[in-house]
Amino acid sequence: MSDCFPHFFCDRCSNVIHRDYDQYLVWYDATQKLLDEISGTLPECPCGGRFAPGGGPKCRRCGAEFENQDDPIRRLHDPFMFVVDGACVFSDGGKLYRVKIRE
Repeated sequence: MSDCFPHFFCDRCSNVIHRDYDQYLVWYDATQKLLDEISGTLPECPCGGRFAPGGGPKCRRCGAEFENQDDPIRRLHDPFMFVVDGACVFSDGGKLYRVKIRE
């Protein structure tokens, strides 16, 4: 099982952020109070958007968001981080990971 929870997508692009402290906060419980606490500390994305709960990656061609069937509270424990071509994964460890799919 992946340890990439919680993670939050940018509201403008498909970049995603995963921070260790957020995981510490929700390890045993996922509540609206914890979601609000984390949401208030999410940074801006380098694209000019903002990392936010409830969003998902976007199609590179049309910009449509790939929707998730779970609500933002349940997604606090979702270990599956879908990263699309060209998107970056940010973490508090300082390591930047960018996906590049080659044909």
